[in-house]
Amino acid sequence: MIGLAKIIGMIITVAGVVFLLHPKSAKKLLGFWEEGKRVYGLAAIRLVVGAILLLAARECMVPWLVVVFGALAVIGGVVILAFGVENSKGIIAHWKAKPDNFFRKISFIPLVMGLLLLWAI
Repeated sequence: MIGLAKIIGMIITVAGVVFLLHPKSAKKLLGFWEEGKRVYGLAAIRLVVGAILLLAARECMVPWLVVVFGALAVIGGVVILAFGVENSKGIIAHWKAKPDNFFRKISFIPLVMGLLLLWAI
């Protein structure tokens, strides 16, 4: 489980770097999740990632931090499911309309979260 948690941390870190260097890729990713009922796939991914982090937490150097990230992922998945497809699509459309510079600025969030997660593992 710890190996999967490390992979998750690396993916989050790489996503932050990619969004920083190429903010249009963040908009493309949002557009992908906006189509059809793919938002349910996003919710499922968040739930699985959260479960992996929660299960791996006890083996980590800083378990409470991994539990926090896992809980946030699970909560995010549950919120997406609670909002439903149409409301989630509206939220995605709102974020997708933001300018590229906005995505550059917020790309530091996944970058720092990914690095923190890797450090905590």
